[in-house]
Amino acid sequence: MDFIWNKIQFVITDLGGGKLGEKIPMHVHAKGCYELHFITEGKGTLIADGREIELKKNDFFITGPNIRHSQNYDEQSPIEDVFVLIQIKNDKSKNVFSSIFTQHN
Repeated sequence: MDFIWNKIQFVITDLGGGKLGEKIPMHVHAKGCYELHFITEGKGTLIADGREIELKKNDFFITGPNIRHSQNYDEQSPIEDVFVLIQIKNDKSKNVFSSIFTQHN
């Protein structure tokens, strides 16, 4: 599925969600790849670029390309989330807003 946002064409490469039953190991995404998460229940921790960030219900976060990150869950109240993985397909016509987005990982 493709979509255009602020003159950038994206393709959705993965989407899903559910209860996090195991730790997501440290990894990075390729150039132009963004992972969007919305926490629907539970608690956990995101480690991104060496920073530890507590996650809870109604939190939203994006990890961009080349950002080392991992995710863990609270055993008493595991994270449940919805995620979308998007990849830039064409950004030759990007505007000011989309340029700001793509310049920040």
